[in-house]
Amino acid sequence: MILRATREEEFAVRDEGLRAESNRRHFFTGIAPCVCLACSRAPSSVQAADDFTSLGGALFATQMGSKASQEYEQRVYPRKQALFTHLDSSCKEVLEIGVGKGANFGLYPATRAGANVALVQGAGEELPFPDGSFDAVVATLVLCSVEDPWKVLAEVSRVLKPGGRFLFMEHVRPGVLGLVQDILDPLQGVVAAGCHLNRRTGDLILASASGTSAATPALPSAPPLFERVEPFDRFDAEGQSFLIAPHVAGVAWKKKEVA
Repeated sequence: MILRATREEEFAVRDEGLRAESNRRHFFTGIAPCVCLACSRAPSSVQAADDFTSLGGALFATQMGSKASQEYEQRVYPRKQALFTHLDSSCKEVLEIGVGKGANFGLYPATRAGANVALVQGAGEELPFPDGSFDAVVATLVLCSVEDPWKVLAEVSRVLKPGGRFLFMEHVRPGVLGLVQDILDPLQGVVAAGCHLNRRTGDLILASASGTSAATPALPSAPPLFERVEPFDRFDAEGQSFLIAPHVAGVAWKKKEVA
């Protein structure tokens, strides 16, 4: 398996000889890991930069590798394990968007035995790969923070091979309690580096397969990006505040070519 991972943040990774550094200012503004308390999408260490001198940047850095993030990963691990079973032996080329500090790497069977992993900078709205490059794309706790989730989904569909799959797990807006999220969302965006509490990401992904959604009336008029979304699960992450507990997880499948 060749795993190519994209990330957008300043980071310094030192693990068994691997060392990668970059400046967030030089990255495209699309692949931004969620940094709400539910997430551990952040780098293992951060160096000072202009982006981290603001209040939001300081809080972003503080949350990286926090105990809350580690506990969250432990609680959702069974869900992720089930999700990653959809990466079978046919998935030779895999792209993960917003890898953060690599919380998902242990879930790829090939990474336990060693795999070809490349870190690539890019924007979710403009992935730097040719059409039909990957058998699978993975994104967990990413679409809450990108500038344009629909464009990211369109790019995921573009870089997938026919019959390819998109594995996702995201926190989403709940029902009536979403009104509280709506009120707090502007503050969340400031203190959590652009994370949105109230995105209807599950509805958006379903709409990307059907082409319509009452919850997302502003979607562009275009053919469906995926053939189907299966499985699709809604659940509350254990031990999380109601603001970030509602989640969706599943697999969106790109249509196979007709012979």
